[in-house]
Formats: sequence, C-alpha cells, structure tokens
Amino acid sequence: MKIIVSQLNARHRYIIPIILDKNDLLERLYTNTCKYSFLGTLSSLFIRMGIKIPILFRLSNRDPKIDKSKVYSSDYPLLRSLVSKKNDDLLQNEIMYQSLNETFSKNGLGSADCLYTMFFENLKFAEFCKNNNLKVVIDIYENPNAFRELISEITEHPEYSIFSNLIKSYRAKAAFREKYVEKMLLIADYYTIPSNYVKNSLSSYLNYDSKKANIIPYPSSIQVKNYNYRPKKHKLIWVGNDPVRKGLIYCAKAAKILKLKYPDIEFVVIGSVDDRLAKSDFFSDLKFVGVLGKKDLIEEFETAEAYIFPTLFEGLAGTVIEAASCGCPIITTENSGMDLENFPAIYIPVKDVLAIVDSVTSLFEDSEVRDRLSKSAFLYSQSLSQEKYELKLIDFFKSIDVI
Repeated sequence: MKIIVSQLNARHRYIIPIILDKNDLLERLYTNTCKYSFLGTLSSLFIRMGIKIPILFRLSNRDPKIDKSKVYSSDYPLLRSLVSKKNDDLLQNEIMYQSLNETFSKNGLGSADCLYTMFFENLKFAEFCKNNNLKVVIDIYENPNAFRELISEITEHPEYSIFSNLIKSYRAKAAFREKYVEKMLLIADYYTIPSNYVKNSLSSYLNYDSKKANIIPYPSSIQVKNYNYRPKKHKLIWVGNDPVRKGLIYCAKAAKILKLKYPDIEFVVIGSVDDRLAKSDFFSDLKFVGVLGKKDLIEEFETAEAYIFPTLFEGLAGTVIEAASCGCPIITTENSGMDLENFPAIYIPVKDVLAIVDSVTSLFEDSEVRDRLSKSAFLYSQSLSQEKYELKLIDFFKSIDVI
C-alpha cells in the first residue's frame, strides 16, 4: 500500500514522510518551498556564494531527506505571498494553506491508497483524494479554538503592549480556523491527534466524530541516552518563541515573588524573544539568553532545578518533552498536552502565579522530591523516542487497513 503525505513547511523535520519512506509506504510528498524546489535550490546556491541571509538558510534547510523523485514541491505560496497585500492577514492564511489544491490535484495520485495531510491544509485536494477512494487521515496538531484567547491575553496585560500588532494576526488565524475546521473534520476518515487536550478541544464541533480520533504523541527532538541531571541551586528555565501563548508573563510575576525569598534565583529565558520585552522593567527578574544550539540547550535543561512552562495552549509541547529527555523536573499546565495521568510533572492551573511559586518552592526545599521527579521524567521520555513514534504510526496504519 502507498500513502501520499501533503505537508506544508518542515513540521517535525518531515518525520512522517521519512518514516513512511523508510517502511516503503510513501508514494510521494506534496509540499511547498523546500530544499528541492527552485527557490530552495537557489537559496543553497546563494549560500555557497557567500550570501548569508537568514531566509536563505531557512529555505535550504527544509530538507525532506527522502528521494528527490518522490518530492513534489511548489514555490507558488511563497511567491504569491510576496506580491500580495501584506496587511491582509486572512488572505495571507488563504495563500499559505489553501493555494496548492489545484497543483497537487494535477500532479495526480499515482498508486496511492491513502492521503496523510496536516490540519486545514489544502482541503480541496483532500476532497479530491476522498472522491478518488483514498482514505484521508488528517493530523490535527493544535487546539483550533485558542487564538481568540490570545487576543484577550494581550489586551488585558499592558506589559504586552509591544505585541498589540499581533492582535490583527490572531483574529485572522481564528477566523481562518472557524472557516475550515468543520469542513476538515467532515472530510477526514481518521484523525491523528497528539494529546487528549487537543481531542477534548474538538468536542464542541458539530462534525467531530470521536470514533475517528487516534492519539499518537509526537516524539522528542532531543534524545539523551544517559541520565546526567546535575541541578544548579535555585536555577529555573523557560524555553519558547511565543511569550504570549507560552505564559512568560506569569513566570515574570512568579520570579518577583520568589526573589524575595531566594535572592540568588536565576530564571533563564531561552528563545527568540523581542528585545523590547527583555529590556522592560517588568521582566527584569528574568535572564534573557536568546536562541541556543541543541548542545547548549541540553546543558540548560540538565542544570536547572525546574523547567517552568505555564502555557495557555499547545498541541503537545515539544519543549516539555525535551526537558523530560534531559531529566529536568517540569512545572506546566494541563494545556501543554501532556498525559496528565502518566507523564510525571507538576501540573498547575492556567495563569496561576501563586501555583508556580508554591511548586518551585516545593522543589527548592525538597531535593529528594526534585530528584525523584527528574528521574521519572527521564524514564518516561524514553517512550517518546522517534523509534517508538515510528512503531505507533505504522501500527496505526495497520489498524485502519491501509497496510
């Protein structure tokens, strides 16, 4: 049996088409700009010529790592986006996620029996596949309802005034999802979902069918083989590129309280965060270090007394899994998408600063509890390896008679 993967951008470093290709199940990968497309090839050429612009690296690094003959890529969304109205955010969403329907359909289905596609991407192509008797599997990777909440998060906190320009973008993302999610749920024969949190968020939709839902957690992008946790006293970390969604403001508030009791506290913020935020007095108790490479990130996880991640919503938080892989104790919300019954972490209510303070204090004051949580997280992370994910994904396709 053969499966087409329709995937925009390099989600999870193309792990799904790579796994299917490894198991001789991939018919072809339909995608947008990547290493093999014209713009991707041109980007690699410019880099070799010494032209080092960030966007060139991003495009050339979109490497599916499968045979080029199986990759059908198009630069059309990127080119059209460049010449369209930049201030029309809803149009930009349409261009990004719905502009390759005709291109993919014209390229045909080969000998495929199944389409594996992502969320609300190119739904007319998904319909085309369904009308041609292919099974349609859709990966629903996030809570589709959450962008409205982010708007209120910005408006309610003056400390986030530098992000007021995002409100328009969030409204467009919310409207785009409201337009397509019901249709997506109806088209799909099966859903793959990373967490119970996402599954529960879908229950309010009329076309949601719980019988179609299959929970398959994503793997960790960091796999540490040997346990090497060695915490530095009173060190905390937060990792992310979206301070609003991932609750950084609650870390700042907690840090102010914790510093009264622990003057030597070090709360490290890792990721691409607006410089204006880092220079704000409100966030002065946090130490901003920017983006780190994998080796340095592992070092931060392995030397922190806790990873604080008070996120408002995720699908399945990759950084939480990475922290667990390094044996770092985790304080997070149930909206992180983790398995509340089995994943070892301290779970706190959303937006609850005092819960962060109390949880951190409990780990600072009891090293045995901290170390026990560390070891449990590390052991659990082994079940979220890429090898285990591959087995679960292949078993899923066997269960729906695609294999």
